[in-house]
Amino acid sequence: MELFRFDRCTGLLSERIAKDFPQRGAPGGVAFSPDGRLLYVSKWDKVYQYDLNAPDIFASETTVATYDGFIDEKGDPTRFYHLLLAPDGKIYFSVSNYNSRYLHVIEKPNERGAACAVRQHAIFLPVYNNFVIPNLPNPRLGNLPGSPCDTLNLSSATGGPHQSAGILAAEVFPNPATEVVTLRLSKPLETESTFVLWNATGQAVWQQTLPPGTQAQSFDIGTLPKGFYTYTLWNGQQFPRRDILVVLR
Repeated sequence: MELFRFDRCTGLLSERIAKDFPQRGAPGGVAFSPDGRLLYVSKWDKVYQYDLNAPDIFASETTVATYDGFIDEKGDPTRFYHLLLAPDGKIYFSVSNYNSRYLHVIEKPNERGAACAVRQHAIFLPVYNNFVIPNLPNPRLGNLPGSPCDTLNLSSATGGPHQSAGILAAEVFPNPATEVVTLRLSKPLETESTFVLWNATGQAVWQQTLPPGTQAQSFDIGTLPKGFYTYTLWNGQQFPRRDILVVLR
């Protein structure tokens, strides 16, 4: 296992530390707790927890689960494999080495030790799962106060344009899109602004000027290749919203 410090502004990794585990070749996985303090590592028949705020991270190792010997309806064991922090704040993990209809879950991953509540074979799936677990990128990091590169304007509000105090909010829908998208703003534009789409390499590939008073505008994106794009609304002074638009073909 390798741990690094990650710089959100530069994308650089630094201060590497590493730990070797016994049973080389045995499957395993990793996941962080929602609050980012605890790290969970599954290794074949054990689940370990590490405190990332400890002076010696690896010395803080605590075993929070040991395989309980449960055998499924096919006669196969349900040891531990990939871990995933899900949007509901729990960590789910799959069974290693066998197709299985079971998932394990850590109910309270922000809690230390046994209080994190590992429940083995807690979820019975309607179909068999072949080892792995979905990859869900985590877009919920939130803003980093004082960061020179943080342009996220997020809130816990649901529905409608994302709002942040004093900042014009915007959203684009449908997302994913195929031919036409609509930009919707939390209030009419006070000044002339430019809506810009950027490709994955940071190049501006499409833009349109919006006059003052605009609060909603539809755009034809039928000529854009499929892929991931970032959209911004620029009025010469600020980026009120920066987010991802997925274009499908």
